[in-house]
Amino acid sequence: MTSAQSHIQEQSDALRGLEAGLGQWRADWDAMTERPGVTSLDWNGNTLRLLRPGQGPNATGLIVVAWTVRGTGAAGQWSRWQSPVLQSKADIGTAWLRAAQWASYASEDEARQAVSIIPMAGWQLFYYRGNAWSNPLSSADEQGSAASSIPDGVRLVVEFPANPTLTGKLTHEWVRASVGGGKS
Repeated sequence: MTSAQSHIQEQSDALRGLEAGLGQWRADWDAMTERPGVTSLDWNGNTLRLLRPGQGPNATGLIVVAWTVRGTGAAGQWSRWQSPVLQSKADIGTAWLRAAQWASYASEDEARQAVSIIPMAGWQLFYYRGNAWSNPLSSADEQGSAASSIPDGVRLVVEFPANPTLTGKLTHEWVRASVGGGKS
């Protein structure tokens, strides 16, 4: 009985962590913004970086957010990093580089700014643009520009490591709020 209760508690904790992570994922996409002369979105196959407004009542600038799976296989952790609130294009550019460095190797300072969400073996992203799902590394928006503009939708496919808590794959889709329906 104790073993079963322990297992149920582990599953419950893992699901709460996953729910919290997906909630933050949606919040980041919902708040994502574009600014002239500043890169606002980048996916390199391992790390997603995006630009969004700062959070909180006194936050008047922007923050750079990065998501990645740190480590591999059973040791992989889905993690999120964010910069402090930034005011200038130069500071945003520096934070953009720091986010990429964090995804490859986190210094102690950068590790303190990151949150480990849940164990993951791997992940994939797909963007919905031009009425089709495609790989973000090869997709472009309708104007043919680089895939740095906000897509109409994002499909996140995560693979959990083989463990008794969460197993298999999960697909989660986000749709930009400004995308209207009306098509039948």
